[in-house]
Amino acid sequence: MALTKLNFGGNQQALVAANIPTLNPTSMPAGSVIQTQVAQFQEGINGHTRVETASQSATATNILVAITPKLSTSKLLVNFNAQGAFNSAVTGNAIELYLYRSVGGASFAAADLDSGKVANYNSYANDTTGIIHNSAFSWLDNPATTSAVIYKIYIASANGGGLVKFGANTNDLKFLSVQEIKQ
Repeated sequence: MALTKLNFGGNQQALVAANIPTLNPTSMPAGSVIQTQVAQFQEGINGHTRVETASQSATATNILVAITPKLSTSKLLVNFNAQGAFNSAVTGNAIELYLYRSVGGASFAAADLDSGKVANYNSYANDTTGIIHNSAFSWLDNPATTSAVIYKIYIASANGGGLVKFGANTNDLKFLSVQEIKQ
């Protein structure tokens, strides 16, 4: 493949990285995506295993993503999508989804004022038939920091009478991403 020379104001120059301006997050307009971090998980790949529980208390999964914001005024948009959200065959049971975060290495805590709950009755079963669904949510967070932020998914059984889990099947994928958005 032939190389092309670019004409910069009449001067023939080679295009080199030193001549390309870099964007400074502080000079970007509001609404700009400064950075994106994405994590993908699949049962049995890179040591990832499913987490299941029958507890009504939020139980940590191993689904997480980390980002270090460039600006303390940025909002962080968290997106989650998972295949194989499973609720065992118990009438009235469902998966409760929670989003927890750790800021600057602190312990994980709820990412909002409602104990971190982002979905109340996911994969709901109204009879004794087990059910598998896709699960998704988005959450706009304002951690007001430039320290590392780690987001982690927690799950619970809505009625405590049956098992809930993500990754019911070997090939089920789970994605967790976070975008830093300038305000």
